[in-house]
This record gives sequence, C-alpha cells and structure tokens, in this order.
Amino acid sequence: MAPDLVITDMIMPNMNGRELIERLREQHPRLKALYMSGYIDHAVIHNYMLEPGQRFLQEPFKFEAAAAAIRSILDNTN
Repeated sequence: MAPDLVITDMIMPNMNGRELIERLREQHPRLKALYMSGYIDHAVIHNYMLEPGQRFLQEPFKFEAAAAAIRSILDNTN
C-alpha cells in the first residue's frame, strides 16, 4: 500500500527533502508532502527549494499548526 503523505525535513544528510520526495514519487506519483525545517529561512525555502504550492512548517511549530497543515494536504484532491 502506498503512503498518502510524507512529512520530511528540508535538511538531511546526503539529500534535501525535495530530493527525497522526487525519488519517492518515482514509485508513488500521487504522494503528497509536508516539508519542515528549523534551520533555513522561510523565504529561502519558498524561493529556492520548494515547488509552488508545497506546504512548509517552520520549526518549532505547534501541534495544532501541524495537524491543520496535514488535514489541508490530505483534503486537497488535486
């Protein structure tokens, strides 16, 4: 069974979150993603590392913000 959503950090050893999602989408094209990071400026993420429309949470975040972002992503049928 394919996952519906992957939550990933933007900065990881050997690759970034966007690269991870691109690799996973080779096998699961409908995969949705939620990115997060505590180390990168929000503007940098949106201008250089994320595709338009991708969701991002700046760490630290509140549980309610994460839950709302996850619900929004899963409810979006595009």
